[in-house]
Amino acid sequence: MTTLRADAERNRGLVLEAARAVFAEHGLEAGVAEVAERAGVGVATIFRRFPTKDDLLAAILEDRVREITELARNAASLREFMVSAAAVHMADRGFCDSVDGEVFARPELQQGRQEVRTIVAKLLRRAQREGEVRKDVTVDDLPVILLGVARSAPPDDWRRYLEFALAGLRPQ
Repeated sequence: MTTLRADAERNRGLVLEAARAVFAEHGLEAGVAEVAERAGVGVATIFRRFPTKDDLLAAILEDRVREITELARNAASLREFMVSAAAVHMADRGFCDSVDGEVFARPELQQGRQEVRTIVAKLLRRAQREGEVRKDVTVDDLPVILLGVARSAPPDDWRRYLEFALAGLRPQ
């Protein structure tokens, strides 16, 4: 029985690693069959552990939300956070595409999202106090700006477009 548990845990790791890569490369259009092929397991193996594609997606999104939370916690400035968060979004189409989707309504993802919002709000208030960001910018404006760049900028030139967006946040 221990062998089966170790095998199941190994397969879970392979599935999550493959899912991260497949969804990052191909976005939400990617199928579970493609994940199974990349992981070297059967589709049934995935569905035993993750009954729906959204369950699989939620599992990998939890990791991304934790990553974004750590970026926010460790950022020395709002600008640093925005650049590092944009880099994560640009490298992972699946994450970028799912941020405002139904899967993010799950409590475990909403909790992480709220934590990020709270930390980023502090970064924003500090930037506003220091005169780096206009007073009329709200914490809810920042994801719109971030996603606007991540979803529309050319992949090889996104930093340039993010700089344009960040420049627009500065006081006149």
